[in-house]
Amino acid sequence: MLTVQYKSGDKTEEKQIKVTPKTAIVTYEPASKAELKPGAKVFVAAAPKLPDGSLDVANISYGKDGLTPPM
Repeated sequence: MLTVQYKSGDKTEEKQIKVTPKTAIVTYEPASKAELKPGAKVFVAAAPKLPDGSLDVANISYGKDGLTPPM
């Protein structure tokens, strides 16, 4: 079990998270556009759609070696 504390408004709350051998532990590291290849799993947040249908993306998370990216 992992116990975390976080702010919720003016209060500090606490939750316990069960960490199992199947739990994915992830970290971020810098990468380049070359890492984004067809079939790569990606996660994009808060990306407004432009008039041409493309997305205006500030950041992209991707799963290295075929893994699911952190969300």
